Amino acid sequence: MVQLTIKGNPVHIKNNPIKVGDTLNFTAVDNVLCEMNLAQFPHRFKIISSVPSIDTKTCALQTAYFNVEAAKLQELTVITISKDLPFAQSRFCENLKLNSNFHIWSDYRNNENNFSSKTNLLIDETQLLARSVMVLDASNKVLYLQIVKEVSDEPDYDHILKFLKTLN
Repeated sequence: MVQLTIKGNPVHIKNNPIKVGDTLNFTAVDNVLCEMNLAQFPHRFKIISSVPSIDTKTCALQTAYFNVEAAKLQELTVITISKDLPFAQSRFCENLKLNSNFHIWSDYRNNENNFSSKTNLLIDETQLLARSVMVLDASNKVLYLQIVKEVSDEPDYDHILKFLKTLN
């Protein structure tokens, strides 16, 4: 089991989370409530950045970071996902010039095909997503996974970028 904390306090996820080598397929919703899935981006590597809530400083920093990186990584699709309602995500995006290969999706719907169900990254105590970053290949196989142990910390961006350089 993965041990996570929020500001030093232990929190739990129910099951074993997704791991490198697994294939990920899920549905989510965009900011106009259209159902989205990874099949919409065939033949592309993908970065999936999950955050607890776009309305927190650390999540906003992580999302803005990956939006900027998306401009440099045109061969990748970058998706940030949270349990926030699409309306809150839209408000956040008003102040962010989104790059064409950057997307924000909501995992607010509770069903067996949502992101949290497919990855087991839902924190029991908060019912929010654990902070993580994964890289998927064109077939949606997980090539890289970083689950941030202290949920209030940002991911190790340098480690992610080093991994991305190995894909060339």
